[in-house]
Amino acid sequence: MIKYHEKCDKLILVSGDLDYAEAVQFVKDNLKKVHIVRFFRGSPPINKSVSRTLMALADKVIDVYEKEIKDSHLISN
Repeated sequence: MIKYHEKCDKLILVSGDLDYAEAVQFVKDNLKKVHIVRFFRGSPPINKSVSRTLMALADKVIDVYEKEIKDSHLISN
């Protein structure tokens, strides 16, 4: 993220690991937008993989649901 932040307007992080918080803050401090993708699995959909702190830093959090992916792309178990 830090290496390429000058080459784009928006970065999309597909991870919820709090270890990325400093990188996200650095990118935002350099006037770039950061979106975070979080995945929900099961029924009812559950997500335990994204740090609340990281979500608070993000400009946008994009929710992706396992069921929607399976239904849309005909992925079977």
